[in-house]
Amino acid sequence: GGEAAAALPRTTLMIRNLPRWLTRDDILETLHREGCLDLLDFLYLPVLFGPELNFGYAFVNAVSQEACERLQARFRGFNRWDANRALTEEEAEGADVDSTSVLQGWRANVQHFRNSPLMHHWAPDSCRPVVLENGVRVPFPPPTRRLRPPRIRPRA
Repeated sequence: GGEAAAALPRTTLMIRNLPRWLTRDDILETLHREGCLDLLDFLYLPVLFGPELNFGYAFVNAVSQEACERLQARFRGFNRWDANRALTEEEAEGADVDSTSVLQGWRANVQHFRNSPLMHHWAPDSCRPVVLENGVRVPFPPPTRRLRPPRIRPRA
């Protein structure tokens, strides 16, 4: 019931206040540079198709509760994404990190995305979530049903 669910470790973090120009690969590179890449097994950065600007937040799943706490401590207030890019005043305040994501854990995140149109071959790889093992990207688990192509919405 609810008590058992509440007792499960919360390992999926939402990282907010990211620079909009940041790409998924920029985040992976930063995690590598900061020595944290092996602490996570899932990363998703929602982006707009077309300009591929992100929405200012990403989801990461830590491999353990301890890894989650280390990621939170390391990236709360973090703003050293790219020394060659200027940050807005808000971005310079740094990232905000919390574990309030509805989806928690590797399995829940993978199950949510494996049959998503994002995983269709028409969707650019840079827009898809990734899974990692020991800091190395591995193939995303295959879909369990036929994937619909992504709908590209016109920009207003």
